[in-house]
Amino acid sequence: MLWLQTALLADELVPCARRVAATGRYACLVQHRRGYARSDPATPPGSIERDAADAVGLLEGDVPALLAWRSGADDAAPITASVLSDGGAESGPWFAPVRDWVRAILPHADEHVILGAGHDLALTHADEMAAAVAAFLDAHPLEVGGAP
Repeated sequence: MLWLQTALLADELVPCARRVAATGRYACLVQHRRGYARSDPATPPGSIERDAADAVGLLEGDVPALLAWRSGADDAAPITASVLSDGGAESGPWFAPVRDWVRAILPHADEHVILGAGHDLALTHADEMAAAVAAFLDAHPLEVGGAP
């Protein structure tokens, strides 16, 4: 399973990925999407200066692009793969509406909401999220060359 970390806190997904891998049923790779502003895309976080540069890129580039992006049910219609939508029940006003949007454009998606979790649920509720991810993967095995 490939975990794509896109936030400034580049190790946020590591605890959850490690728990899924610990089941012995899945291999996990966490890929950090670094490279905001002047940061090195191959270097993990580790300095206030680098993270500050990342924040500039995030706020000046990524956030405006995300706010301008539009996608709907017609765009998602070709998606037939199994989809897991994880969310925190306490995600707040910016993130909670995303669950409604995902349900609207991907009605076949499995939804798992973790009570007491916010937007950072992979970090704060890694055990619950890992259990949900492993259960989803168990329920939707990938077929490779005709074999699960």
